[in-house]
Amino acid sequence: MLDVADLRKNHLDTYAYFFTKVITKPKNHPYHLKPAGTYAVAYLMGNYYDSKATYEKLFDWTDEHKFKTGKYSYKEAVIDELATASPSEYLTKISIQVF
Repeated sequence: MLDVADLRKNHLDTYAYFFTKVITKPKNHPYHLKPAGTYAVAYLMGNYYDSKATYEKLFDWTDEHKFKTGKYSYKEAVIDELATASPSEYLTKISIQVF
């Protein structure tokens, strides 16, 4: 998870947390539950770390439509190094809660 305030300042590699999806809530271990709600979503084709243009477009869209955003952005690998050897074929889902 990335802090949206940091992302808006172009701090694109400042991660608040790393996350993984689980089936059941962990016991005796801290966890973050992604809030239910409406999310603005963009897909990044190419290297996972080259996300600046995608975030700019996502924030331009949320600002243009007068949405307030949640605290975190979630980046999830759809296609990564486990599926392809070519970073140009990576696909990343980026989502930010909107209100």
